Amino acid sequence: MEKRVIGFIGTGNMSQAVLSGIYNSGLKKRYYLYGYDKSVRAMNYCKKEFRMIKGKNAREVAEESDILFLAVKPPDFKDIAEILKTVKNKKSLIVSVMAGVPIKKIKDHVWPGARTARIMPNMPALIGEGACGCTFEKGMPAAEKKEIESIREQIKAIQ
Repeated sequence: MEKRVIGFIGTGNMSQAVLSGIYNSGLKKRYYLYGYDKSVRAMNYCKKEFRMIKGKNAREVAEESDILFLAVKPPDFKDIAEILKTVKNKKSLIVSVMAGVPIKKIKDHVWPGARTARIMPNMPALIGEGACGCTFEKGMPAAEKKEIESIREQIKAIQ
């Protein structure tokens, strides 16, 4: 099985909860972890702890990812959305970890036809004791739902 790429734009606490689940489970064998964050400290932590590959910028991460996690602060979404409108890889599945940003808003501000899901781990998920909610856009293919659910389940989520 060829490894797929999971990209993260934003590598703060919520991304680290997701990364921890992936890295500390069998899923790490299935994916390359690729990311970008304007915070050098957060990015360096993810490089060290999760062997994340550092992208040059958010556009590069988006273009290289099969699954793209958006984990920026909601006020920063507008700037990221402008970048996402111009990416060449429009096959990525977008998974938002942004609090308070509904799927419709994401879909309205990125490339047409983007498939979108949301997950929301809580802070205790950082130490494997948390919960993680998940929702999908209507019509999301079952295989993509299953892949996101397999990631979510590694975050020690409740069903």
